Amino acid sequence: MRRRRILGVKFVYIAVLAGILAMVWDRVFEDYHKQVTEAGEVLRPVVQQGHAGPAGSVTFSPDGRWLASGSWDGTIKLWNVADGALLRTFQRYTGEVGSVAFSPDGRRLVSVVRDSTIKLWNVADGVLFRTFQEAGVGPVAFSPDGRWLASCSQDGTIKLWHVADGVLLRTFHTGWVRSVTLSPDGRRLVSNGEDGTIKLWNVADGTLLRAFQRHIGTVRSVTLSPDGRRLASCDWDGPIKLWDVADGTLLRTFQRHPRCVGIEIFSADSRWLVSMDEDRTIKLWNVVDGALLRTFQRHTGTVRSVTLSPDGRWLASGDRLDGIIKLWSVADGTLLRTFQAHIGTVRSVTLSPDGKLLASAGNDGMVRVWNPQDATLLITLFAFGADTSVTFTPEGFFAGTGEFNKYVHFVKGLQVYHFNQFYDAFYRPDLVEKKLKGEDVSQKSGGLRIEDAIKNNEPVKS
Repeated sequence: MRRRRILGVKFVYIAVLAGILAMVWDRVFEDYHKQVTEAGEVLRPVVQQGHAGPAGSVTFSPDGRWLASGSWDGTIKLWNVADGALLRTFQRYTGEVGSVAFSPDGRRLVSVVRDSTIKLWNVADGVLFRTFQEAGVGPVAFSPDGRWLASCSQDGTIKLWHVADGVLLRTFHTGWVRSVTLSPDGRRLVSNGEDGTIKLWNVADGTLLRAFQRHIGTVRSVTLSPDGRRLASCDWDGPIKLWDVADGTLLRTFQRHPRCVGIEIFSADSRWLVSMDEDRTIKLWNVVDGALLRTFQRHTGTVRSVTLSPDGRWLASGDRLDGIIKLWSVADGTLLRTFQAHIGTVRSVTLSPDGKLLASAGNDGMVRVWNPQDATLLITLFAFGADTSVTFTPEGFFAGTGEFNKYVHFVKGLQVYHFNQFYDAFYRPDLVEKKLKGEDVSQKSGGLRIEDAIKNNEPVKS
C-alpha cells in the first residue's frame, strides 16, 4: 500500500509537470491505445513541456522545408519538416508572440509581440537581424520582393520599414489601426481601423488614395483578392461588403451573413471567397453575383482558423471549443474527415505549399503535422529550452535533439517508466522521417510494441 502511495505521489508530480499534455497524449495515441489497453490501464508518454503557453501561430516557409511556431509563452521555434527536429529556438520574449511570418524568399522570419516590438530573424542561424521599435497591434506585411515591411502601431500610424537597414521610410497617418494588407503588386497598402473606415494608400509616396466608409462599427477583417481588383471587408455586427479597389465603389453586400467573424481567403482565381460566422459556420460566396454557394455547418464552436488547399478543392477549419479540425470538399460542401487535433481552441491551421502536409497549433501548446488526405497524425512536436526537442509518431517511434530523455517518462496506471527503457527499440529518426513522407511505419518495430518493452523493466523507484 505504501509503495502504491509513493508511486501515486510521483505520478501526480509528473502529471503536474506535464499539465494538459498528459490528456493530449490520450488522443495522440488513440489507435495505439486500442492495442495496449490492459485492465483499464494505458501506457502513455508524459512530457514536461511543449510550448508552455498556447501556440497561437504556425506557418510553413515558402519552400515547405521549415515550420515556424509562435507561442504566448514568448518563444518562437523553427522545426525541420523533413524529420520533425527542432532546429532552434529564437530569443525568448517577455510578452506573447502574436504572429510569425516568413519573408517571400524564406531567409527571414518576422515575429510580432503583443504590445511590444517587431523582430526580424535570420532563419539560417537564428541571429536577430533587426528590431523595429514599434508597438505592433497586428500581423505585419512584407512587400512581394521582401525589401520592405509594413506595420501598424498602437499610436494610430502605419509605418513602412526598409528591411536591409531598418530605416523608417515613411509613416501613414491614420486612426487606430487593426491590420495592414498589401496588394499583390506591392504598390498599394490597405488599412482597417476601429472607426469603421478602410483606407487605400500609395506605397511609393504615402498618399491616401481613397477611403471606404460604409461600415458602421469596427472593421474586423479585410482581404484583397489575388488579382488585386476586389476588396472584401466585414465589421463586428454587419454583413460582408465587396469593394472595387480601382474606384472605391461598393459592389455588393452579402446579406445572408449576420455576424462575420472573419474573411479568411479568396480563391486563387478571385471568383469566390470564404468567410467565418459567429453562428459556427463557414460560408462560400460567389464574388461575381454575391450568391451564397454553400454553408459548412458541423462545428460545435466558433471557427477560429481556415486554410484552403492550393488547388482549391478542399478547405480545413479549426474550432475554438473542442479542438476539432474538419476537412471539407469545396465542390459540394461534404465533410470529408474530422481530426481530433487539440484540447481547447485550434488557433491556427496552415498547409504546406504543395498541400501535402497540414500543420495545426492550439491552446494546449501543441504543434502537430497531419496528412490531410486521410486525417493521419504524422508527428507531434515538443521542445524544451533552446536546443532540446522530441518528436513522436502515433506508433510510438521517436526522435530528438539534445538531452530530451530528461523530460519524458512513460506512465501506466500509477507506475512510471523512464524514457531510456524504450530508447533502443523505439528511437528511430529514420522512421519519423519516413512517416513525414507519408510511408506506413506501423510494421517497422519487428512486432515489438511499447507495451512489450516494459515487461523486462522495472518502474522508476521513488
